[in-house]
Amino acid sequence: MTKVAAEFQISDVGLAKICDRHRVPTPPRGYWAKVEAGQKVKQALFV
Repeated sequence: MTKVAAEFQISDVGLAKICDRHRVPTPPRGYWAKVEAGQKVKQALFV
């Protein structure tokens, strides 16, 4: 989230609010750490 937000020159919190407003699913905290560790994670559905 922080890397994408930096590309658009907004804060990560601002980007998260925009995603929430438009119902764009975002991974929960720790998602990428679990992926790095090789654990199975659930992917969010885009409905």
